[in-house]
Amino acid sequence: MGHVLVKAKFRGREEVVYDEIPVDTGTTLTVLPLEVVDKLIETSFAVELKLGDGRKVYVAEAEIEGRKGPVRIVAFKGATQ
Repeated sequence: MGHVLVKAKFRGREEVVYDEIPVDTGTTLTVLPLEVVDKLIETSFAVELKLGDGRKVYVAEAEIEGRKGPVRIVAFKGATQ
């Protein structure tokens, strides 16, 4: 388990592309800045999670190293990718 840098695409209402983003191979949820996902990623799912003040959960499609699938994204102001 550890961090690696990969090219990643996240798709929702629009597409967000990172040429290099750190990926934690042992993590459960993806964390992205609220400013990014609030504008670009939209989900039709209602999720009730107690994550703390100001945190939201989104669902998007991720493509990393040619593999695609749904991901849950935790987003909050000040999060870094």
